[in-house]
Amino acid sequence: GWFRDSLGNAGTAAPPAVQRDRPGDPRAFSLVRAALAPPEATPHNPRAMSVLRIGLAQINPTVGDLDGNHDRIVEAIGRARALGVEVLAFPELAVTGYPPEDLLLRPSFVERATERTRDLLPHTRGMTVIVGTLDRGDALYDAAAVLHDGAWAGVYRKHHLPNYGVFDERRYFEPGGRNLVFARGDVTLGVSVCEDIWFAGD
Repeated sequence: GWFRDSLGNAGTAAPPAVQRDRPGDPRAFSLVRAALAPPEATPHNPRAMSVLRIGLAQINPTVGDLDGNHDRIVEAIGRARALGVEVLAFPELAVTGYPPEDLLLRPSFVERATERTRDLLPHTRGMTVIVGTLDRGDALYDAAAVLHDGAWAGVYRKHHLPNYGVFDERRYFEPGGRNLVFARGDVTLGVSVCEDIWFAGD
């Protein structure tokens, strides 16, 4: 399915406990599955873990189809909301499709991608949505926008731009230089984009 939560489960709830036995069969087995409850407080773990339902929206954006990609993102947000997702993450450059390449040289394309990203805000009521998009400042950046409860919460700019094999990101983007960390309730979350996660301490 398109959605898996942070425990690897698909759908709305953890699978029910199941037990099977086949006595007398040399291949006899018992299988028990149950959801793991948060641990009780202990001296080394003074409080139970906070639980946050995270969704990964595995959509298939089309390069250059800004309106179509916007609609795909909106649909995925709606499906995630129905599943009780609190934080939903989309792929790199989900708004533009990847890789947009020379479309990025067209100012009208960059402007429209920014508009379509901000058009997502009213659809994020009650959720936190992290969506791959463009960010224009003193240069153009490969970015992840954090949209929270209908408002723009921040933007992360990709640090490490691959320029090998089929990748040519340095031709279009400048590297970001700041990290983005935000708190949602008792849970602290950081944002990175693709290759950035391979480099510790950045």
